[in-house]
Amino acid sequence: MKTKNEMINNENNPLYHDTWRLLKNYRDVVWSLETSVQQVRHGFEIEYGTGLLLD
Repeated sequence: MKTKNEMINNENNPLYHDTWRLLKNYRDVVWSLETSVQQVRHGFEIEYGTGLLLD
């Protein structure tokens, strides 16, 4: 099991910097992606009068 000092060192490690940032903001990132997909589907339905059959 990692000690608290080892975990802090990983958080400050430049190799893991972007990964830690993503994990800290994961919920917001997922919500943003889901919203974007819904907007594209809605725009497609308005433009072409039919939905996307991706599901």
